[in-house]
Amino acid sequence: MNNNKLILHAIIMHKPFFKTKEQALNKAIEMFPNEHIKGFVRETSESWRVRVIPKTKFDETSYISKVLNNNITIVLGKLKDSAPPVATHYIDFNKIKKYKSSLPKTMV
Repeated sequence: MNNNKLILHAIIMHKPFFKTKEQALNKAIEMFPNEHIKGFVRETSESWRVRVIPKTKFDETSYISKVLNNNITIVLGKLKDSAPPVATHYIDFNKIKKYKSSLPKTMV
């Protein structure tokens, strides 16, 4: 049984700040080193979407987005009760807050 906690589903890296799939994937791995990011990255016209856990494991009405800065958004959700347990890690927002201040003022 899952605990109704918000779990990291995906990291959205906005273009044109992140120009390549590899650049977006490397930044996601740097930001969340404890997550098992396998390298699935989907491209849209405006962003790179780095998947952490497949959407099929989540309750489709539970997603929320947290904007870290103009270039990075994370998507969180609650796992389905029927989903097998996954290794999850708590997100330390104080630790990732540095990504807001590490960008040039024109990018924040």
